[in-house]
Amino acid sequence: VNAEECHCILDFDFPSEAVVSTQSTGTKRTNNHQTILVHSPFSAIQMAQKVSKATLAKHNTAADCWISIDGKVYDVTKFHPDHPGEGINQQYIAHYAGKDASELFEKFHNSNPPFEMLETAQDQPGKPTDDKIIYIGPLE
Repeated sequence: VNAEECHCILDFDFPSEAVVSTQSTGTKRTNNHQTILVHSPFSAIQMAQKVSKATLAKHNTAADCWISIDGKVYDVTKFHPDHPGEGINQQYIAHYAGKDASELFEKFHNSNPPFEMLETAQDQPGKPTDDKIIYIGPLE
């Protein structure tokens, strides 16, 4: 596995004894067995992972700040100091480190850009967005 691409090998058994081989698709079937090489644009570390509430709770400081929003976990450690609303009405993202911040997020965000930022993060699990948000995965 390299950092840019994950290669998975899937093996299947079939009831028939046919022999088929195709180089262009990356599949080869011999007798009743087929092996498929699957290329994925994500490396193993970039795949979204399920996050337990206990794991979320461990990331509970300003220097290690994970929050959940609508059942999805984000690392906002490098984002929260630059957040435009940080400190308004004594509200700080880091106060919600290790916890669910859905209510706070929805209370202060009623336009598309904040939601689009989270969607961008979800499109590239494990990698920081331009806004420094990292999508970790769904909350268990």
